[in-house]
Amino acid sequence: MYPLLSLSQITLNSQLARRLPRRLAYYHLALPIAYDEDFIAVAMAHPDNQAVVKVLEAVLGAAVTPVRSDAEEIKHSLDYVWQEDGEAGTSTLMFWTDKPECEANIRAYAAEIAVALSLNCEESQPESMAALLQRSQEVRPSLIVCCVADSQLLAQLVNRSTASILLVREGQALPRNILHVLRGHTPDRRVLDWVIPIAHHDNVPVTLLAAATPSYGQGSPLLSDFANLLSPNHSAHLTEYGQVLASVNVTGRVKIRQGMLEDVIVSELSERSYDMVAIAAEAYGDFVYRVLQRLNGNSCAFLVIKP
Repeated sequence: MYPLLSLSQITLNSQLARRLPRRLAYYHLALPIAYDEDFIAVAMAHPDNQAVVKVLEAVLGAAVTPVRSDAEEIKHSLDYVWQEDGEAGTSTLMFWTDKPECEANIRAYAAEIAVALSLNCEESQPESMAALLQRSQEVRPSLIVCCVADSQLLAQLVNRSTASILLVREGQALPRNILHVLRGHTPDRRVLDWVIPIAHHDNVPVTLLAAATPSYGQGSPLLSDFANLLSPNHSAHLTEYGQVLASVNVTGRVKIRQGMLEDVIVSELSERSYDMVAIAAEAYGDFVYRVLQRLNGNSCAFLVIKP
């Protein structure tokens, strides 16, 4: 039995609370409320669910002490935390294409993605790429869905957009098979926060792809790097991501390929069919743009999560 704690009795630590990705926090009704060097106390609507506790420990990277709190109080507190961070309430999705004949199709696709992600879709698109980027600075959308044929406009979008981007092709359908590329740093966890609701929408399986970068130390480079990827201290800890997917009933599989990540992505997409690739990008998206250039003609959508 867990005693009931009213969240009105505590002062929220928003920085601590945001260590748990927003959609996972809402899905599990879980709110980190206190910590020391040994544990993190998490207010939970269902603290007796040990499977969820283990997932929270994996994501937070610390031992979790569950505390029972009222579900509505947790929701209210999460709304406050994420409103403060500019990510709650009326999150917006924008769309744009440089092909006027495709505007209706892109609008329809954007509306479907907005439903999956619980976002509000703007009714019309800006007139130009410059107008889109200007509008996105004003609106601060969670996501921009784009179909861009012109390579220069695509480079401009990937480099200059501060919002996350979903790049699609004409006639794109919602995904049936998602590839989540792990880059080996913290934003990989943010990507899961996007992938999970999309996967839930149509019961879509997710493949986690990691690169075992060749090294020339002792023993087999592949086996050495494989062991590193499975280490709980590794930033791309594969077991952690698999646990998160399992906790929200998403079918997942792990795939490790030897080589540099850019080459690994290209090889994987040439050998197996995916409808969507999800990947974390640095602020200017240079790595993602290089991959897109090498995949010219590939028909899958690219979900590019900006920091």
